[in-house]
Amino acid sequence: MLEGNAGVVAVAERRKAPNLHLGERERKVADTCVGCLLAKKSYLHYPKALVGGLPIATGVIEGQVNSW
Repeated sequence: MLEGNAGVVAVAERRKAPNLHLGERERKVADTCVGCLLAKKSYLHYPKALVGGLPIATGVIEGQVNSW
């Protein structure tokens, strides 16, 4: 994901999901993840953030670990 475009990644995941033969629960989780990526894609510019020296983290713990 660090080098990918969130929108492109989300669309790719949505396209390949039917071929993965996911159960109903797993498909719902995958669809939720895709929805989150699409909803937040304007914030997910990881390469730009890394070049700017900004921290990349999905939560408080990960953020702290990455700051070491």
